[in-house]
Amino acid sequence: MNVPIGLINNAYSGSYIQAWLSRETLLKRDDSRELVLATEQRFAVWGTGILTLPQVAWFETNDIGTREDWQRPSFDDAAWKPLNMPGAREKSALSDFDGLVWLRATTDIPALWNGKEGVLRLGAIDEMDTTFWNGEIVGANSAFLPGARTYKLPVKKMKSGKAVIAVRVLNTKGKGGFVGKDAPRLELAEDANQKIEISDWRIAARTPIKDLPPLPGDGRGDFNQPTVLHNGMLRPLAPFAIRGVAWYQGESNLYDSRYQALFTDLIRDWRTLWGAQQDGSEFGFYFVQLANNGPRQTQPVESGWAGLRAAQTQILKLVPRTNMALALDVGEMHNVHPRNKQDVGKRLASAALFTEYGQDVEYSGPLFYRAEKVVAKSEIRVLFSHATGIKTTDGNAPREWELQDDAGKWHNAQARLEGEILVVWSEEVLAPRAVGYAWKDNPDVNLINAADLPAAPFRAKVLP
Repeated sequence: MNVPIGLINNAYSGSYIQAWLSRETLLKRDDSRELVLATEQRFAVWGTGILTLPQVAWFETNDIGTREDWQRPSFDDAAWKPLNMPGAREKSALSDFDGLVWLRATTDIPALWNGKEGVLRLGAIDEMDTTFWNGEIVGANSAFLPGARTYKLPVKKMKSGKAVIAVRVLNTKGKGGFVGKDAPRLELAEDANQKIEISDWRIAARTPIKDLPPLPGDGRGDFNQPTVLHNGMLRPLAPFAIRGVAWYQGESNLYDSRYQALFTDLIRDWRTLWGAQQDGSEFGFYFVQLANNGPRQTQPVESGWAGLRAAQTQILKLVPRTNMALALDVGEMHNVHPRNKQDVGKRLASAALFTEYGQDVEYSGPLFYRAEKVVAKSEIRVLFSHATGIKTTDGNAPREWELQDDAGKWHNAQARLEGEILVVWSEEVLAPRAVGYAWKDNPDVNLINAADLPAAPFRAKVLP
């Protein structure tokens, strides 16, 4: 205490937990391995002139030219319409067509160029192209952006004689195809003054855009891919001496049954990254249970928010030296990022003061401990930890209780306080099988302890 420390704010709004996990950890998981490898394949092809596997499959499914190999030199394009370059495709006989288009041209390679490196400059193309040289792909741009296409031709591809260039273009609207001011040309890499203009093309239009499903993206700019935030935002911080983490995330993983396991992996993953012991003695982890959010509901429901909060609560049992700040009373109906940061910060601080500094402070609201039947009655007794001074904020009976019957249906229930124990009952459930509290996206809660900290939501079986 009383020593200056640094706080690193390393956050990204709306992030999935998978994006913060390492490759090593995710590859060990059967439910994540294929997605990680697919992500890496997308990364590997950026700027290499190769499409992603989903994009390749899309063209094979939707484009007759791809299926029939219109890029091969022996393909007969005599029936295609002539197109003189430069000039936008809309100036040709296909001015009203948007969709998949193929263009082909033939040029002569001088004998002196044989075995030398070439540069194919196609100029601006709108929107997406895949370019072939004598039947082999030499470049592609999967971003829907007009811009100059320049593709290198390795020595082995430059052979004297006839060469066939084929370009597959996907245009979704407006001006498309070759839209640059200069005619496409071929240059020698060693001397750009040695060039051959390629102005005589033939064009075929196939598959209007209205008949095409959306092309799969290449993932560029999508931060919510596995490992992306771990590699881009977390791993660079590893040289810093970090004592612990305050974590607030989960909204993007609603209804994800894997969250509890992923969260467990994340904490272990980060401790490994910083070379810390897995018992948490060198790296505490403090997290915020999701705040209340969304419209109020009066009947029992299946709630993704409540389910994720329950998964977060389980971390306290599964991972050592972790603590949870409760926020079920500070949320807002229409704001997923509640404005009350002060109470959330104070609760995280209390958790750290208790765990890291050994101070005698209450850091948690009431946490479910056990539910048991009351002998000869249809009532349920619910016991909590952190229940000292348990009370309601408004002096009314505790709200947002429910009981489950033998058929598995949940019913609203009433509750009363008897010291530090909650007694719950419902006239609709004579033999309760399970009990729940605040199991909604935005429950109207009023149950707190002496530290004015809210009780955590739960659903649990009733012991005999």
